[in-house]
Amino acid sequence: MNRAARQGAQRRHYALAYAQNETRQARGFTWGREPSALVVELLGALGMRAGARALDLGCGDGRHCELLRARGFEVVGVDFTPQAVALCRRRFAARAGVTVVQRDLTDPGALEGLGAFDVAVDYSVMDHVRRAELPEYRRNVLGALAPGGVLVTVQFDRHIAAFGARDWVLRRGHYSRGFTPRGLAGAWPELTLRTARRRVLDDALAGLHFNAAVLERKVPS
Repeated sequence: MNRAARQGAQRRHYALAYAQNETRQARGFTWGREPSALVVELLGALGMRAGARALDLGCGDGRHCELLRARGFEVVGVDFTPQAVALCRRRFAARAGVTVVQRDLTDPGALEGLGAFDVAVDYSVMDHVRRAELPEYRRNVLGALAPGGVLVTVQFDRHIAAFGARDWVLRRGHYSRGFTPRGLAGAWPELTLRTARRRVLDDALAGLHFNAAVLERKVPS
């Protein structure tokens, strides 16, 4: 399957998911209505000032944009699914401080023109990026972080049963991958690990564990 076919399969998966957003949330088939408790905890520990610029990677329907805006950040949400972008824009249509754009984070230069950010949140985006496309994703995220900026990343644990002997699974064209705590931090060698959480049961996805890391882009000396 070539890149265009892979992207098409992922887009179809999420187009269907967001078209059924309320039903899936009500039945616990997908992400929750409220912000992830783990993201709430990790952001709260940062002590970041109001007015900081925040980037929500794979913003979906905007639940983490909501959290970031409530903390006084200027927020940009990015998603590659038109249905998700439409939901998020509708959510913030009457409020200032949140901009939502449609971009594919594995495209070259996907975040160009959006400026630099003090914090970026990746809740279960990198764990759906194939290995071949991970370098471009990383370049985009690193290029968007300001010096001193922080990445909050929360991804599937490697030992979820669905992965079996491998660290990934492909279902109807939808790719998922798991990370060990060490592998999650190691995916960002340019950043400095500030804190980590391992095998946390989180969100509405019953029984699934996540690993998390908070990583900082050091200010050049």
